[in-house]
Formats: sequence, structure tokens, C-alpha cells
Amino acid sequence: MSDQPMRTYYWSRNISSLVDDGLLAVPILSPSVRYKQAAQLALIKNQQKIAAAIKTDLTLTDKQKQTQLAALNQDLQRAKLALYQANSLSAIQPIIQQADLAMVQQHAIGLPLNLQKQQAQATIRQTSQQLILKIHNDPSLSQTIQEQQQEKIRIEARKANQIIDQAQDAQQIANGQNMGLFKIRYQASLITDFVQAGGTGLPKPISLNQWRVDLRSFFEKYN
Repeated sequence: MSDQPMRTYYWSRNISSLVDDGLLAVPILSPSVRYKQAAQLALIKNQQKIAAAIKTDLTLTDKQKQTQLAALNQDLQRAKLALYQANSLSAIQPIIQQADLAMVQQHAIGLPLNLQKQQAQATIRQTSQQLILKIHNDPSLSQTIQEQQQEKIRIEARKANQIIDQAQDAQQIANGQNMGLFKIRYQASLITDFVQAGGTGLPKPISLNQWRVDLRSFFEKYN
């Protein structure tokens, strides 16, 4: 059986050096074993290329990258198993093609950074407005206290928007939004028992240690 069809295929996959180095010409190995080895190396090379693209994608947060990289690795492992179980030469190429397609699709590019910034700032604005209105409608608070606390919320919102504006990637945007939301909600929690729908409000901090505990638990939940 000639190696030429697979040589041609792998040449198109830019691993001709593997063929030239004799991977497909080792006489003691059967054609099936040699083809499986070459196929696995091709898949690994493609997986590494896609993984590098995911890791350097500025539109993805660290969590999104981790999720996509994990799914990419699962696709590679499934393809390796399928290659191991393949019992004919004709079954090898479809496995490669299907795995290549599946792995490429694992790199889901995020929204452009400017749109992510707009969404994050809209969330900051909406949360700030809700809290300012909540304080305004609280009859137990004097007008002076209302105005003071509302201004503190506006200050935190402006700080968050500035951090988001200066963010260079999706993770920095997410960090700016999450920290901004935490500080805004903290300001409201000092004078009101406001709790946002979904239980994302914070209890009144009672000490510096409690503040640290609240901060840690918040980021564990929302990052």
C-alpha cells in the first residue's frame, strides 16, 4: 500500500517535516500504526495552535479561556481515543477532519472590547440608579444622609467607569465592573438593608475583618 495519499494530506497540514524525517517510512511499523501516529501529531499541532489563539484573545476573560481550553483538550482526547480504536486506514482521515472542526469551534471569540465596556458601564449605571432611588425613597433617612450617600455611590460609579474605560482586555473589564459593583453596593449597605433580586446584596459590614470576608466571598461568587 502506498503512503502517497497520506503524505499528500499531511503535507497540506504543514507537517511535511514529520514525513521527511521518516515517521511514515519506519519499516517495522504497519501502515495503520504509522498513519495513526502521524494523525495524532497533526491533531496535537492543531490543538496547540488553537490553544495559543485562545490564550492571547483579549476579548475573553480568564474564566472563558479556561472553559474553552478545557473543551479543546476534551476534543483532542476524544480524537486520540477514536484513532486508537480505528480498525482501518479509511477511518483515520474522517476522525482527523471531525476533530479539527470540533477544536476550531471551541475558540469562541468574545464581543469586541468597546462593546464589553459599554455593557459593563451600563450595568454600573443601572445598579447605581437603583440604589440611589432606593436611598431616596427610604423614609428613615434624613435628606442630608441621603444626599451624602448618593454622592458616594456616584463617585464609586465614576471610578468604576474610568477603570473600565482604561481596561486593555476582557478580564480587566470584568474586574473593573465587579469591583465597582461591590463598592457601590457596599455604600448602600451602610445605611440600608437593600438586597438586589437574586440575593446579590451585601449585609452591613460590622468590622474591617467582616469587610474582608464579604469582599472575598463576593469575588469567589462572581468571578
